[in-house]
Amino acid sequence: MIKIIKKNCLIIFIILALALLSSCVAKNSEDVDDAGDVKYNNDAEKDVTDKDSEYDRNTEANAGDEEKINSEELAFTEVNGKEVKDILVENAGALLNDYTKIQLPEEYSIFDVSKGILNNDDVLDIAVVVEKTPGLTYEDRQLYVLLSNEQNGYDILIDKNDLVLGSEDGGPFGDPYSGTKIENKTLEIKNYGGSSDRWGTTEKFKMIDGRLKLVEERILAYSNTTASGEIKIIDFLEKTSKTYSVSETNKDGEHLLDSKSIRVIEDVYFDEKKPEKYYEIINEKVFFNKAEYGEKGALYLGMPMEEVERVLNEMNVEILNEIEITSHPDDWNYGNKEFWMKDYHIEFDKKDNIYEIYVHGNIPTERGLKIGDPIEKMEELYGENYKKSTDGGETRFRYDMGDYKFWGIFSEDNKLKIWALARNLDID
Repeated sequence: MIKIIKKNCLIIFIILALALLSSCVAKNSEDVDDAGDVKYNNDAEKDVTDKDSEYDRNTEANAGDEEKINSEELAFTEVNGKEVKDILVENAGALLNDYTKIQLPEEYSIFDVSKGILNNDDVLDIAVVVEKTPGLTYEDRQLYVLLSNEQNGYDILIDKNDLVLGSEDGGPFGDPYSGTKIENKTLEIKNYGGSSDRWGTTEKFKMIDGRLKLVEERILAYSNTTASGEIKIIDFLEKTSKTYSVSETNKDGEHLLDSKSIRVIEDVYFDEKKPEKYYEIINEKVFFNKAEYGEKGALYLGMPMEEVERVLNEMNVEILNEIEITSHPDDWNYGNKEFWMKDYHIEFDKKDNIYEIYVHGNIPTERGLKIGDPIEKMEELYGENYKKSTDGGETRFRYDMGDYKFWGIFSEDNKLKIWALARNLDID
């Protein structure tokens, strides 16, 4: 009887051992998570440490039946060949329209978010500024753009251009970051800072040939002391640079000071470091009487004396007098030569190139200002961003036009007496 019991116990023990072994094998083959998704744990079937393989599997699943993908453990070290720091994206490669699905390390937080369409697919693209507390410098803030793609997923573009400044990068005025927005298929980034003298920048990017490219840059310089300033608008598509006056009563800067062409040395892309020099101003000739004689017969600042004599002769303009300035040997223009004509006279520099042109007769400026006009007319055409001085009953207004100066000299009755163009030689 005892032998039978021992034999039965042995059989039961063997059965239990086999059942336990079978359970372990099944557990090693597959494991069902709480969401009902199957996780592969058997190295022979799937290597979960291979993140590229897991990403491929997730992408294929999303392209098929749009099954929810569990990728909480998926951390990218690079996207499109570029390193991605301190960011985890849940459902990477899947439909992502909610920026809250961006997962950040504990020391980071989402600082600003904007949404809009950049790439013509009618799916919202997202710009996210993340900040490493307390975000004192630009190194503590980064701008990510989640750009929708054809696979109903997102490509991640990273700002490496120092476009978003830190809270202490703006000077006494405070945090210079003024916002990021996506509007009219354009990504716009603004910074504004300073103290008594203010400065501001606006960068605009558009999708061109599959990349976000800098298309416009606005640079503001404004003085609270004089309540005036300038804003330069550089159009990298049209290759032009225009400068406008900005005053207390003219915040829109509708008064154009100058307009120049630019030469793009190197294109600027959002996902690359901005080069120190990526454009240059093309110094165009500053003409004097182009409207009357055309470019071929016009005079311009810097024109050599020999060429001046040739052009005047061809245009049948008589030189009434040629003089040499002999005021005092210490004067900066001592020894300079002058040509006097009926309505204007020309002063040359030491190298016999035109330094300044004075107009006292019936020749209007390119903007239409003419002798006898009031100060208000000049301000309407040239703005109020000038330096004012008085000398012997005359009131002088000087405009800095970039490569040259424009002068308006008014008599005691506030009527324009002389207007002049002068090259910048650091001489007032």
